[in-house]
Amino acid sequence: MKRSAFTLVELIFTIVIIGVLAAVAVPNFKNLKQNAEVKAMVKTTIDTASSAASAAVNAIDLEDGNASDTNLSNLVDVKGKGWSYVQGTTGTGTYTYTDKANNKAVSHVIFSGPGRQVHYDINCTGFQDTTSKNKCYADTNTTSTTIVDKNITF
Repeated sequence: MKRSAFTLVELIFTIVIIGVLAAVAVPNFKNLKQNAEVKAMVKTTIDTASSAASAAVNAIDLEDGNASDTNLSNLVDVKGKGWSYVQGTTGTGTYTYTDKANNKAVSHVIFSGPGRQVHYDINCTGFQDTTSKNKCYADTNTTSTTIVDKNITF
């Protein structure tokens, strides 16, 4: 007997398999963008602070620069959605990450050349949605009552 098409049972079985795979995969991919944004924010904040301290040592100590003339945007250039820079006075400046959903600041990197210090903080409660908050808590090992608050002296 020669067959030239699929049977109804074969088609139903294939559709059931595709449905099961979709039911497992969709929840994992649903929050993928939020998880990536939170992970990038945490990594960028910490990397910017440590890079700024290293670059400041090079600029001030090794290249005989003036701490008051050194600013954060010249040491480290952070670009991306949610990031903004405000130049302070005499060798200070701040990068801020703001959640687009509620326009609240989530993290800061604050540079003080004359004070020879880089400060960074991450406050996960600045995110509007629960998924981003929970991912932020997990990535920073904090809870809803604590924030990351660190100083790097150079």
